[in-house]
Amino acid sequence: VRVWDRHGLRCLAVLRGHLRALEGALELSDGRLLSWGFDNAPRVWDLRSCACVAVLEGHTEAVYGALELSDQRLLSWSQDHTLRLWSNQSGACLAVLDGHRNRVKSALELSDGRLLSWAEDATLRLWDDQTRVCIAVLDGHQISVNGALELSDARLLSWSGDRTLRLWDRRDGVCLAVLQGHDDEV
Repeated sequence: VRVWDRHGLRCLAVLRGHLRALEGALELSDGRLLSWGFDNAPRVWDLRSCACVAVLEGHTEAVYGALELSDQRLLSWSQDHTLRLWSNQSGACLAVLDGHRNRVKSALELSDGRLLSWAEDATLRLWDDQTRVCIAVLDGHQISVNGALELSDARLLSWSGDRTLRLWDRRDGVCLAVLQGHDDEV
């Protein structure tokens, strides 16, 4: 990982420690940095000392993303079909969210504190943040779910490689509508 000045003209530090290619990085609310990639172990860096202060060990395959939750816990997702919750301070694994049948593509924290994840298994999953249990599987897309967002009216929107968007009830994961374009020929 390289840290550049604000204008991107000068390298200020090189953070060494990852064993394979990196997939991404995120600045945490406390000013530290979280990075992840193909060595299966996200790392937390202190940018003042340029030291790795935690290695988040537990994923068994490449990590494709991570985010910081509103309570400062960390969430990562992986090729190993799981999401993992981590302590921001100690780096300890707090929970493994297991249920997807293929690579987890991404996740987000909903306004009510629950978590939503989606994967190449064509499903989305709602997770209860307190019990860390999957409370609903949003099933309906035909192939990989590519993204999702929470709408202001308590619905969820997802989109997929199957060329559809789906509206879901955020409370119970019921599909409310399928939005599909036309394949008109000119």
